Amino acid sequence: MHISRLHAEDKKALFDFERRNREWFEKSVPPRPSGYSEFATFSRMIDSLLEEQEAGTCLFHVIREGERIIGRANLVDISGGAAEIGYRVCESAAGRGAATVAVHFLIEQAAAGLSLRKLTAKTTTENPASRRVLEKCGFKQTGIVENGAVLNGRSVDFVCYERLLPKPVPDAGDAV
Repeated sequence: MHISRLHAEDKKALFDFERRNREWFEKSVPPRPSGYSEFATFSRMIDSLLEEQEAGTCLFHVIREGERIIGRANLVDISGGAAEIGYRVCESAAGRGAATVAVHFLIEQAAAGLSLRKLTAKTTTENPASRRVLEKCGFKQTGIVENGAVLNGRSVDFVCYERLLPKPVPDAGDAV
């Protein structure tokens, strides 16, 4: 398994990943916008995300097993020393540690490359596996957003999490 930054060349494989796993994802997370099911619209959405990535406000990654995309891992809303993480893995990768590896990757990338001090995350109450991953990776529950999303025609709550990161250690050559 390896994780790499999202590039425009990944669009077709990512589109296939999202389409193949749509029903699986929608069992525990709100559905993607309707345009995700049409490649032209999906492609424009990914172009927009890549522009955000270029601007430095988000970082998007794909998780691969061989050449096949099995997941996504993202840092979004990067600002003021904080960012929100998001991730998803396909059904065939569920329960095999891919999500935990992805969250650790995001933590390490955030701590090492972006000097972030806080990461936040949220998941629905309908997604206990995601809650376990966050807690295993050192996130602490900070609250509940009632009626935060609609899932399968009914309102569900979000569980909010955060993880504080250690202050980056300056390089020996940096002024103190």
